[in-house]
Amino acid sequence: MKVSVCVPIYGVEMYIEQCAVSLFEQTYKDIEYVFVNDCTPDKSIEVLKSVIERYPDRKNQVKIINHEHNLGLAGARNTAVENATGEYILPIDSDDWLDPDAIAKLISAAKAQDSDFIGYALTIEKGGNSLHRIQPFRESKHTTLNLILSDSNTIGHQMCSNMIKRDLFVQNGIHAEIGVNQSEDYSVMPRLFYVAKNPIFVSDVFYHYRMDNENSYMNNIKLASLCQAMKAIEINVRFFKENGVLQEYVNSIVCASMNPINNAIRAGFDYKSVVANEGFALFPTRTDLKLLFTLYKQIIKLRKYIPARAITKIYTKALIRTLEK
Repeated sequence: MKVSVCVPIYGVEMYIEQCAVSLFEQTYKDIEYVFVNDCTPDKSIEVLKSVIERYPDRKNQVKIINHEHNLGLAGARNTAVENATGEYILPIDSDDWLDPDAIAKLISAAKAQDSDFIGYALTIEKGGNSLHRIQPFRESKHTTLNLILSDSNTIGHQMCSNMIKRDLFVQNGIHAEIGVNQSEDYSVMPRLFYVAKNPIFVSDVFYHYRMDNENSYMNNIKLASLCQAMKAIEINVRFFKENGVLQEYVNSIVCASMNPINNAIRAGFDYKSVVANEGFALFPTRTDLKLLFTLYKQIIKLRKYIPARAITKIYTKALIRTLEK
């Protein structure tokens, strides 16, 4: 089974060598490497090409796709999948790295259980410290998907710790929305998990997830980023509505929506500034958004007096009414 390793490249001159070396030194042989140069302004591609020269046996397995214009992370992910020919897609962030036997063990698990979606554990790397993060799927696919959608860190929604059959993308028309770079993975992974027939979880820790890259999206949160996060939530609302199952997942989606709203308020943004940036389009009117901002500000003030469960219940009822309009 061929695996297409898909890697977007932008501003990772300091990290791409470690990433590429870990990919080329995989013990599994049938790998296609799809690197997408999203108009990186640094020497990332030059570094990558120098690493490729050190691995002549892998050279013919490498594709470097060059964007004419910067399309952002979402666009780079889409380009990688569109140019992939493997049976499985393995998304990798270009500042992270894999253990040498990662792909071999993932393929072994996929074959053994005839799985089209294989999740696996990762290690968070920050400041020289490593923290294993194992978030296994639950026995019920429905329960697992609710946990992914809740964005509560019970089960992560990052694309980079999953190997996914390419057919799930292609046959279901699932792709990232260009412009939604913050929370891009949240907009895609739940939909792929929903259409998967047999998702499984491998508890081995293969993936090293870097959290100290100052240029990464997660370390550059701005109002536009918060608006993109809300747009990702809107994409899921639309998808699950179209599939007639929004009621099964709406509470979890509401929980996820609390994060960008909370972050916007704590950063000092009001509803007018959000609307002016065309963000939070999930809410049909400015009045709805103003009411939710006002409500949540009060919740923050009263948190010491009201139990968290009661706060969530009040907020959930208000937002569910908005989502169901």
